[in-house]
Amino acid sequence: MRIVREIDIGAPHARVWQLLSDDASRKLWMPDLIATTYPAGRPTGDPTGSTFRETMREGGSIRSFAGTVTAFVEGRMMAVRLQDHQLRMEIDYRLNRNANSTGLRYSGEFQLVGLMGGMMIGMARPMIEGMVSRQLDSLKRVAEAKTDARGDG
Repeated sequence: MRIVREIDIGAPHARVWQLLSDDASRKLWMPDLIATTYPAGRPTGDPTGSTFRETMREGGSIRSFAGTVTAFVEGRMMAVRLQDHQLRMEIDYRLNRNANSTGLRYSGEFQLVGLMGGMMIGMARPMIEGMVSRQLDSLKRVAEAKTDARGDG
């Protein structure tokens, strides 16, 4: 199942990129993100191919996703693959500089894992679309919030 969204964010490109690419900044718009850890150490430079683990709060439970950075172009795009025992996701964020804003194109490919996954993904679509919409709305809200003189928020 593919979900594509495009939003316009009234914030500087650098601010939006920081919120997407910096682990600590992602927690500002992904409040259920508990931690991002790197088994081989945090990458320096181009992180393409790096593996990581994201731990998320989901309702009353905790989920841990194994992740890989599948593509990265500094300031322009970042793509990751995430998977746990129930869900596989391929997420792609692409930024465009607009005159007074930053355009974001989000593309996500979602698959339920297991024998029944293909049949169940249609029923899961509203829940996954809601999660994506909430995250992108939160990203927009945080990015557009008044920033200090350095643009750090």
